[in-house]
Amino acid sequence: MRTLESKETDDRTRQRRKTRGLLPFGMAGRMRGAAATEARLLAGPRAEGWRETALDDSAASVGSDCIWMMDMGRPPPWRGLASAPQRAFRFPIDDPGERDVIETFGMPNAVNVGPPLYDPERRILVAYDMMNGKVGAWRFEGPGQYTSLWQHDWRCAVQMILYSDTGELVLEDGAAMGPASSAEGSMAVVVDIETGRELGRAPSGAPSISGMFFCPGYGRDFYSGSLRGAIARYYVEG
Repeated sequence: MRTLESKETDDRTRQRRKTRGLLPFGMAGRMRGAAATEARLLAGPRAEGWRETALDDSAASVGSDCIWMMDMGRPPPWRGLASAPQRAFRFPIDDPGERDVIETFGMPNAVNVGPPLYDPERRILVAYDMMNGKVGAWRFEGPGQYTSLWQHDWRCAVQMILYSDTGELVLEDGAAMGPASSAEGSMAVVVDIETGRELGRAPSGAPSISGMFFCPGYGRDFYSGSLRGAIARYYVEG
């Protein structure tokens, strides 16, 4: 396994952009493209039959031809402890009458703090349940058909990123559910999206990244922040 290191950012680090790391160039451009796709979807003409409806407390990920969502999106103390399990949803953009409901982990009291991640090239959905400490991936085989690929007992509380050319997925293995905890040890983890095999991990400097998101760097590196104020830069050593 390659060793993933992290360090606190400072002026010298921000100036030293060229580095060896785990993740490739190009993510910023892909993120801009995804944002543009979502903007066109929301602002442009809808297929006949679409209504402006949304799931309560949901966040969405826009794929090439579908919208992917998870429910159970507001953790305590915002609205109290939920009782239902985590679910994911698929809504085809061109067919408002078709939809899938994916039972992910089947555990009560589920909570998530962001959208799922969908890789349209590999047709893989990644979802997580922060409250129960679960994250997993499913391959979309067709309407209503999903194959479970892997699961980990990790408490992810971050908006994930994927580097599509390598299949490297960046997520969190958190030590706590929120920034108020005194626990330490939240880790940024890189896995292969198809197998779930861990490629590297490093500490974030906070008990939880707490709903924030990872940001790609200028080389094969990336950054995270947290509500506790910790900012970390991750890169490969050696």
